Order: sequence, then structure tokens, then C-alpha cells
Amino acid sequence: MPPYFSTDPYEGDNHLRWLKDRDVVISTGTKSGTTWMLFCTHQIRIKGQDGPQPFVDLSYTTPWPEMMQHPDRYSAMQQMDMMLNVTLKDGSNLNDYWNNAAYPFRIFKSHFSPRRSQDDPNLSSYGVLP
Repeated sequence: MPPYFSTDPYEGDNHLRWLKDRDVVISTGTKSGTTWMLFCTHQIRIKGQDGPQPFVDLSYTTPWPEMMQHPDRYSAMQQMDMMLNVTLKDGSNLNDYWNNAAYPFRIFKSHFSPRRSQDDPNLSSYGVLP
């Protein structure tokens, strides 16, 4: 696994820090249409209309928790915490794009596969964990 990917957001109870009920984690294989799937899911979320924020970039509206922008400076969990407080060049808050209260659910990108637990062989609502 490249050094800029981390399973930390999904390890132990870390997912409880950032996943909420009704969140959707799009977990696809690499090079298998992830961006297309994210865009389609975002369109379902906003019902094909303009969202509460103007569409700028898919990475603004559907974050990628395991992708570390600066693995030499921040852990994946520090980066997740920072996503709540990032101000973009235009002065807007990144949090308003992906964590907007007007959305019926939030969307996250992942390339990790679901794993089955001995405690939960049917994959519970948190079955997307690696």
C-alpha cells in the first residue's frame, strides 16, 4: 500500500469519530469507476438539482478519509479532524461542501474492501471497514 494511504480512519473505534448514521461510504476497486460512482451518488443526494453549495470539485463534496495529503506531517486522523476547519482560497469553508446539514446523507470515498467479522458475519451498518 502506498505511504499516502492509511487504514487508521477505519481501525478500532476511529470510525466513530467521523462516521454518522446515514453516511454512505463508496468502496470500489481501484480504476473501476469510483469517480463516476461518487458523482452519481452525489446527484442522488441532491436529486439532480443544484446543491446547497455550488459544485466545484468532487473531492470537496465526497472526501477520501484514507488518503493522506501530507503523510510526512499529519496522520490520517489528524487530517480528518482538520477537514472540519479548512478555509479554501475563496474564503469558503470546506466543511460546508461535504458536511452540509442540507444534505440527507454524507458521502465518503474508499478503496478498502468490506471485511466480515466473526461477530457480525452479515456485515452490519459499519461493514465497510477494511
